[in-house]
Amino acid sequence: MKKDALIPLNALAVKDRPDRKRNKIAPTDPLALFKALAMNIGKNVVAYVDIMYPEAPKACSSTFRLSLRNSIYNEIMAAMKLNDEGQIVAALKDQAEHRRYMKAQYKKIRSCKCHEGGDPAKCRLHKGKF
Repeated sequence: MKKDALIPLNALAVKDRPDRKRNKIAPTDPLALFKALAMNIGKNVVAYVDIMYPEAPKACSSTFRLSLRNSIYNEIMAAMKLNDEGQIVAALKDQAEHRRYMKAQYKKIRSCKCHEGGDPAKCRLHKGKF
């Protein structure tokens, strides 16, 4: 088999390969095929992180890989539901705002030294209140 040969999606169907329990895809169901593609993209990103940054999963919780895969899957599936240019532009704007807000919040949380034995009264995040 050539390295660059593509495997047809219907080759993943279980009916032709009863020994395989995974990849139960009905080749005639476009939604199932799209879901399989979204999940495959998530798995590919996880594999990429494992290969290129092997210390990253070790430094995170045991559910890091699952969380990353499912997050990517959910984003792709949500993007599939956008079918209007206005919806897409609005979603991109909302996601950019949300991403900036969340990064700022986590930056504040991680800069807090209260939980590392610091003085809670001097904490700019909690302002001395617990």
